[in-house]
Amino acid sequence: MTDQRTADRESGVGNRTLGVTGVILAGGQATRYGGLPKGLERVNGVRIIDRVRSALAPVVDALLLIANDDRASTWLPGVRCESDVLRDVGSIAGIHAALVHAGGPVIVVAWDMPFVPTGLLRKLRSAGTHADAAVPESDSRRGLEPLCAYYGPECISASERRIAADPTLKVDPPKGGKLPGPCIDDRA
Repeated sequence: MTDQRTADRESGVGNRTLGVTGVILAGGQATRYGGLPKGLERVNGVRIIDRVRSALAPVVDALLLIANDDRASTWLPGVRCESDVLRDVGSIAGIHAALVHAGGPVIVVAWDMPFVPTGLLRKLRSAGTHADAAVPESDSRRGLEPLCAYYGPECISASERRIAADPTLKVDPPKGGKLPGPCIDDRA
């Protein structure tokens, strides 16, 4: 017997091939940058935030900027800007805000990732048609890149449950630790 989610996908209900929002997560304290907005820094003459937008734009149907800085609405003219819904819970708040404000599936990219390839983002979108989340692995210290990933709307309630269970939850685990993904539901 197939579960309801499988039946819905096979019938076309919940099809995620349309309506994916590309979200630039402009968060963090920028402690390594002396508090300056790190995505506004330039790499080879181009602002990092513009590089991220250029990587996302061909893959998504709309763009959204999530930032808590009062000046954020001026950073990408023509791109809607929203802030975190939940505060003081780390970078998982940006993922949660992306999903809440987009109202559908998202591909998130942190604004301090100047070299994200569009091809990777295409693969994430494709993988998202068959999953609630698609998070690429890397050789980074965390092993996963949750701030460059696809998340479906099912991840909203899962992330809220995880935050409620542990308000100190961060997306970055301790070195060698397990990543408590925002869309992992460990209820039986």
